[in-house]
Amino acid sequence: MARRGGRLPGEASESLNRIPVIDGHTDVVRRVRAGDVAFFQRNTTGQVDWPRLCEGGWAAAFFAVWLDTDELDDALRSALRLIDTLWRLVEESAGKMRVVQAVEDLDRALAGEFVGAILHLEGAEPIDPDCVALRMLHRLGLRSLGLVWSRPNRFGTGTPFVGRGSPDLGPGLEPAGPGLVDACVQLGVAVDLAHLNERGFWEVAERIGDRRPLLVTHSNAHALSPSPRNLTDAQIRAVAQSGGVIGLNFHVGFLTADTTKPPDAGRELVLRHLDHIAGLVGTEHVALGSDFDGATMPVGLADVSAVQALLALFAGAGYAAEDICRIAHANLRRVLGHWWVPGRVGEATADAGHGPIGNQPRLA
Repeated sequence: MARRGGRLPGEASESLNRIPVIDGHTDVVRRVRAGDVAFFQRNTTGQVDWPRLCEGGWAAAFFAVWLDTDELDDALRSALRLIDTLWRLVEESAGKMRVVQAVEDLDRALAGEFVGAILHLEGAEPIDPDCVALRMLHRLGLRSLGLVWSRPNRFGTGTPFVGRGSPDLGPGLEPAGPGLVDACVQLGVAVDLAHLNERGFWEVAERIGDRRPLLVTHSNAHALSPSPRNLTDAQIRAVAQSGGVIGLNFHVGFLTADTTKPPDAGRELVLRHLDHIAGLVGTEHVALGSDFDGATMPVGLADVSAVQALLALFAGAGYAAEDICRIAHANLRRVLGHWWVPGRVGEATADAGHGPIGNQPRLA
């Protein structure tokens, strides 16, 4: 069977032994919608296109639907435009790319039949409190949802971009937040805790209880880079205790110790965050969440084609092949396999018997 059903224009013809990758976050859909990238051709700008993602070994990725502030007044329509853009890419690919809607689809992508697009909503502004829009978007392929981006909405509060500081910023979930979490569990839509502030994180963890593993698609270690967007060691341990996973974010601002973005900051910083998280909880709870086309990349990770070189860096640092496969794809595949099983109607919530996860600090 030919890899991903054959070649598209610009795809390398040689068969290379690459480790398949599931990436936890890319913002390329917005660039396609804006006309900034010819997706199936090699581009000289941007960070993701078809030839380069094939070189980087992408088997699947979370394709984010993110809305700018001026789109929030008509959030659902704005989100549908971006979802339509993703589906048009799939149609244009003639079978080389598909929207992944079940773990069996993900396994086929990992086997090289096609590139899988995991439809992800980054910020729940398009969702109404009754979750009617959630159910409709699920029918369109939505399989992952971040409650917030870095701003508040009707469900919770995101961590603002304030440089360095604690992720304990602002209140916890809004009254509609727990209901959205429960609706996602019942539908089989993975809840992503990236961008959520610390109080919200602990409230979602308690709400989910032991029903599903915790998922953080693109964040790093606060101990090394004290941005509010990164996770404290207590949060990292809670994710691991749930059986969950954290996708390493390649954004320089979430890798460095201070607020500067030094031009010589290299991909070795990603390795440092891997070392820290794996040292705390093991490689079973680490994945990749690049943030390609939505962030400033370090030297040596200019675009998606460099992902295999990053995995080689991990190997050179002593990580075994089994560890690297976990980080590259197996951990995210495992967690999504748990999430993409619709819950039973009336399935117990954390309030009905499940306790909090981890050593939750008391947030006064």
